[in-house]
Amino acid sequence: QGSSFFSTNKGLAINSLIKKQFFNFGRYEIEFLFPINNKKTSSIYACDICLKHFYGSSIAFQRHNAKCLSIQPPGKLVYKENDLAIFQIGETKLNIKQYIYIKSLCRIARLFINSNKSIDDTKIDRFTYYILCRRDPILSQCQ
Repeated sequence: QGSSFFSTNKGLAINSLIKKQFFNFGRYEIEFLFPINNKKTSSIYACDICLKHFYGSSIAFQRHNAKCLSIQPPGKLVYKENDLAIFQIGETKLNIKQYIYIKSLCRIARLFINSNKSIDDTKIDRFTYYILCRRDPILSQCQ
């Protein structure tokens, strides 16, 4: 009991020293605790369609959003029902667009997963990824 109390207090002390960081994804702003390489910023903005991300610059992100031509993930549609769609990436060799998308997906995941392992560029194409999207009926694009 004593050690769990100590751990809890220790965790609270550490958390109070960490600068709050936010991941802005579409309409959502999500707080994350794991550090990013760019120490000058506390926010990351990511396109909810192509996953391109921007450190600290909402202006660059807004410019990208105005010009982004992507309407769905760069994979094969394997399931669709009503407004939900599942895309498969990686069953075959990744093309450059799929590779960039998956690398961005892995970088975003690292914001929420505490791991000492780095993203190894040579290994991300060894897996098959499934991306669940909700299709916006007005914009006819996945979100």
